[in-house]
Amino acid sequence: AGMGNIIHLDYETYSDLDLKKVGAFRYISDPSAQILMAAVALNDEEPVIWVHPDHESKAVRSDPRAIEIMQMWEDDPNVLVYAHNAQFEMACSRYRIEKDIGITPPRIEQWRCTQVVARKAAIPPSLEKCAAYLNLTHQKDKGGLALIKLFCNPQKITKKNPHVRITGKMEPEKFKAFTEYCLQDVRTEQGI
Repeated sequence: AGMGNIIHLDYETYSDLDLKKVGAFRYISDPSAQILMAAVALNDEEPVIWVHPDHESKAVRSDPRAIEIMQMWEDDPNVLVYAHNAQFEMACSRYRIEKDIGITPPRIEQWRCTQVVARKAAIPPSLEKCAAYLNLTHQKDKGGLALIKLFCNPQKITKKNPHVRITGKMEPEKFKAFTEYCLQDVRTEQGI
């Protein structure tokens, strides 16, 4: 039997809630939650990005190929969907993918987790440390933390910043950098 297709997936999300305090399911099921972007790759192909319309700008547009790739898990039950710490992507898909992207979530048996693969092999489980341990071509981009703080969390209101939430339309260049960070996470996960 031939191998089926593999889709690699990584989301970046927003919620008013603190992920570390409440956990993935509570975080993403909150009414404030949103999938900001999804980076996807088919097999060994270069990943492409889907961006929520609320965050598109001249600098950042969705690649139509991203939706085509995501539709493959709907059409073919043998397609596997890989993510690093897949529980998070599973939660996001369950609560938000139909609302935000208009796609059916993958079925539970389609999911695979590269973090579990790493743990089974006694390799450091974080994406960053796993990639370093394996000496991968594509390492995790450490510059993403500031962008996550900016786009994924509520902001403190100050004189300089009157907005609780920063969107991609407000900071298009930084949001473009954030899409690059998301794409790089998928390249790293593909390597694992």
